[in-house]
Amino acid sequence: MWFARHNRLGDALGIVTGLEHYCRDNAVASVAVTGSPILAEVVEVFACERVSYVPSPSEAISGDAIFAGSSWSVPWLDRFNHAVTDTFGGQARHRVPPLPLREAPTPGQENVVYCQLDARSSTPLPRHSARRLLSQVAAHGEVRVLGGPDTEDYLGRDLTYVRADLPEMVARLLSCRLFVGCDSGLGHLAGCLGVPGLIVSTDDFETTWSFFRGYASLSVVSLAATDLLLP
Repeated sequence: MWFARHNRLGDALGIVTGLEHYCRDNAVASVAVTGSPILAEVVEVFACERVSYVPSPSEAISGDAIFAGSSWSVPWLDRFNHAVTDTFGGQARHRVPPLPLREAPTPGQENVVYCQLDARSSTPLPRHSARRLLSQVAAHGEVRVLGGPDTEDYLGRDLTYVRADLPEMVARLLSCRLFVGCDSGLGHLAGCLGVPGLIVSTDDFETTWSFFRGYASLSVVSLAATDLLLP
């Protein structure tokens, strides 16, 4: 199954998790995915038994077309699972659970709040709102912002920025006190790992809530509600 357009972390988590549970529930021995390197990373980091990554398949069907037809009103990890079921038949899983890690990192605990307020999101927070939110969460621990040069240009150079590959990001999130972010792949990663946190809706609240409601550790809030939750 080949993916060209759905090539970001959140996509990869939904694809791999949804396919793995589809295969387990419908006696499918194996399925291979190809496309973005992030797919390979997710397959490597999470405990997949039926899904593998193949860099150069001889032939493949379009996974993008299947993903494009998925519902916008179900939890994120359900989306591709249900779309595959609609395409090929079989049993769909209600509330698809996250996959466990293939190898859990050494437990640790830091008084750190990781924030992801990337300017590349579809509807980014206004800069002044993002800065205010960062000031609010600073009361709960040392603030570190997940992002690179684009985020630094958006939020300013006076903050601590972190970039990491997927295994290191997993370890960092598992050791933090809180995650605060927007609708993003890192938000879905935090949910899959059970990291406590807030997802701030910057677009349509109902859609954001639908996507993230399957994660027990995360709460979806509007920007206005952060004043109440993060005084």
